[in-house]
Amino acid sequence: MSITATKVVNGEIVYENGRRVILTGRDAIAQRLKNAISIWLGEFSLEPLLGVDWETLLEKGISRGRIRSAIVSVIDADPAVIRIVSFSIEDAEPAERTISIRFTVQTTEGEVADEVTA
Repeated sequence: MSITATKVVNGEIVYENGRRVILTGRDAIAQRLKNAISIWLGEFSLEPLLGVDWETLLEKGISRGRIRSAIVSVIDADPAVIRIVSFSIEDAEPAERTISIRFTVQTTEGEVADEVTA
């Protein structure tokens, strides 16, 4: 069974010639992981358990370790992910309260590396 995902850029589905752009293989896995990290837990009604509990993680005093653990759990939940090769979190815009998440994972389709700002 081939792995597919709809291409999303800046939260918007991408269309070409009136049709959704469908990604396959490693590109599809990267898109799924970026979506899962970016989505707030419960935000997507068709999959209410998809996403990160950002509401809790944005509270004052939450440790970097707890944030890391929550995001790693989301990555590990993807059925195509075999293992996390590397993972880092950096403050992207402290004033905006955003973080930059970089990850490399070994998947059923090969290695996938990407970055998400959340």
